[in-house]
Amino acid sequence: IPYATKPFLDDIAICRPKTKYSNEEVKPRLRRFIVEYIKNLDEVLTNLKRVELTVYREKL
Repeated sequence: IPYATKPFLDDIAICRPKTKYSNEEVKPRLRRFIVEYIKNLDEVLTNLKRVELTVYREKL
């Protein structure tokens, strides 16, 4: 999913949507660009699980 990620060996950055959709709300207080970001995140995590990769939280 190259349009949604920027992989770098041991790091993956989830890209935010390219637009904020004019702050359109899909439900009260829920903006469309947030929904699109969550969809990208879900797709990335689903693919990571499918290929059995291990994900750790960010290093402190």
